[in-house]
Formats: sequence, C-alpha cells, structure tokens
Amino acid sequence: TFVIHVHPNSWQSGADMAKLIQSAIVAQVPLGSLDPYGWTHACRDNMFFGRSWELRKVLESPRLSFAAVGPRKIGKTSFLFQLRKSLAQYPGQTYVYVDCTRIRSLDDFADVVLSGISPKGCYEFRSGRFGSRGLDEALLSVASRQRTRFVIALDEFDAVLSPEGEMGVEVQGILRSEKLHGRCRFVLAGHSA
Repeated sequence: TFVIHVHPNSWQSGADMAKLIQSAIVAQVPLGSLDPYGWTHACRDNMFFGRSWELRKVLESPRLSFAAVGPRKIGKTSFLFQLRKSLAQYPGQTYVYVDCTRIRSLDDFADVVLSGISPKGCYEFRSGRFGSRGLDEALLSVASRQRTRFVIALDEFDAVLSPEGEMGVEVQGILRSEKLHGRCRFVLAGHSA
C-alpha cells in the first residue's frame, strides 16, 4: 500500500500526477525490493530460466559430478535449488544441499552432509561408531540402508578449500572416495571451485 497526499484543492496534470506517484513509491519502497530477480537470494521456480541444457546434462548423467563456477550472483545457488526440484522426477537419487559457508572443520563437513542424508547416520557418526574411516563408512552404511545414490550439492564450496588449513585436501579425498565407490555424485558451486 502506498500513501500519496494530494491537496483537495489542487489540480494535477497527468504528467504531474505520474511524477507525484513515482516520488511517493521511491520514498516508501526500497528499489531492491522491486527487482523480480532477487539478487540477495536464490530465485523462485517461476523466475528460473535459461539453463535448461545444463540442468538436463546434470540430470541425465547420473554417474558424473559437475562444478558450476563463476562470479557471485549469477545464479549458481538458484541452479542447485532447481536441480533439487527436478531430481524428484528421477527415482533412486536422493538430493542433499550443503551450504559450505557454515563449515569450519572436517567434523562440521561430515555432520552437515550426514544430517542432510540421514539423522540416524549423523547420530552414528557423532557417536564414533565408524572409527577412523568416519564419513566414508557412515555414507556406505546409509546408502546401503536407503538403497539410493546421493546427489550432494556443495554450495559456496570455496569456503571448504580455504588455504588456512588442510581441510580442503581431506574433503577432496572424501569426495574422490565416495565418487569412486559410486555412492555419491557431487555438484559443486563456487567462484573458484
């Protein structure tokens, strides 16, 4: 709702009225909220378009992993969310979205991935049931129980590859192991993944 004050005794021409309405809207509504593409968040389903070829390639290649690399705010997260919606048509694949900006350690990584896959698997991992092989064994256990392959979308993957520690090397080893064992495939998104 917009509030526009016009003095009852003043007569406004069409052009003057249009300027009055425009200035009232600009004064009351942040311009960013009028943008239909939503630069501050992933776009809604009805606003996602233009990447059907890439989406189809990911959907129709169940044994391949992919990376979406590019500058910020070009639609990588929106692509991952659209992938989740589209995978519903492909049985035997379970989608897990991971926001890597929350990950600070290898245990965080395992915890976030497993909690997205299976609360029971996450509990088993936290309790130390899988010993030194940890995440690898937990994923094997959950995948065999659920009889599915996991599509794990790692958004803002650059956060995991930070040069401050060895976590990136360990995570890459886990990804490689899971991919080779056929339990998971990955869709990475980042600006330098």
